[in-house]
Amino acid sequence: MIYFKLQITLLHCIYFLNIITLFIYSLSYCLSMVEITKHFTSSVYIVFENKVLLHVHKKYDMLLPVGGHIDRDELPADAAARKAKEESGLDVEIFNSRKYDNFEDGEKMNFEKEINIGEFCNLHYVNEFHQHIDFTFFAKAFSNVLKPAKGETKALYWFTREEIISQTKIKTSTKKYALYALDNVK
Repeated sequence: MIYFKLQITLLHCIYFLNIITLFIYSLSYCLSMVEITKHFTSSVYIVFENKVLLHVHKKYDMLLPVGGHIDRDELPADAAARKAKEESGLDVEIFNSRKYDNFEDGEKMNFEKEINIGEFCNLHYVNEFHQHIDFTFFAKAFSNVLKPAKGETKALYWFTREEIISQTKIKTSTKKYALYALDNVK
């Protein structure tokens, strides 16, 4: 009788180990299938009277320009202007250093328009499985009165060139783009 119980218990253990092994193989297969997602974003460095606007990002707790994800069917420059309005309350004029052309061959379907994709484009990691392809824009504000939309950060700050250079809490890339904005947006 003891031999019979031991044999059944041993069979249960082997069965249980087979299930665990199958689970581990399935899990490793699933993990190998994890993809890196890439989202398109627009950021905008806003200039007013020789100062550039940065805000403390709610999620990352660092000084960054305003910006965010590009909505479906939205162009990058339109997203930059929208995010500027939502996050700062400012109406802006997007800076454009390039000349864009329209090509028309007489038919609507043959119409091509070059679009403003910003002055810079970069890829940065949000985490190991998520990246942002960011179109970086520069803009001129018509006022410095900040009125962020409900739910947006209230930690918005205007920085002079000297403050950008001396600020230790600003990433190198953010400093580069902020200084570029101050040099080029008039």
